[in-house]
Amino acid sequence: MVSLQTIKRLSDEVNALQARYAPKRPWKSISITRAVFSDPEAVERRHFELFPEDEDSDVCLVNVYHDYGIDPGPDCKKEAAWKQLAREEQARLSLPDLHDLWARRAIAFHLKKVRAGESHFVAVGIGETAARFQFPEKRAFALMREAGVNIDDDRVRRSFDHGKTVGSKIGVTLCLTATR
Repeated sequence: MVSLQTIKRLSDEVNALQARYAPKRPWKSISITRAVFSDPEAVERRHFELFPEDEDSDVCLVNVYHDYGIDPGPDCKKEAAWKQLAREEQARLSLPDLHDLWARRAIAFHLKKVRAGESHFVAVGIGETAARFQFPEKRAFALMREAGVNIDDDRVRRSFDHGKTVGSKIGVTLCLTATR
């Protein structure tokens, strides 16, 4: 038979284990949105400066916003960081420098997908970016070549041209709606 002392001791041990492994706080996840042309590290830093209560989150989901517009309305919490940074860059840089910076960042974002073997999809995004920001085609091809994209592949060329067509129809003025 089991004595009352043994049952009490085992019960206390179970309670101690439960207390040790109980979560100190509920699971916390946050969502941050950034534009395709934003600096990812700067956006995260700015978000945590604006919202220090998010620093202890377990998961940080970053959504990449592929539209290039910055609406002038109030910023929601998850978009505040990238929009503030974009507006600061607009105020600090001349229009050609701003287009060059944003185009290089957007192209770098697309080129990260090359390792996954999605070169023709990457070319569409780069073509669209080049057209929207009036980024020189030769420079875009040079960046693609450096990243290992076979720009002599006919499918990659057609995809790039398709992206340019889409981007030129939308135009570059969308990214300037906030401050200019």
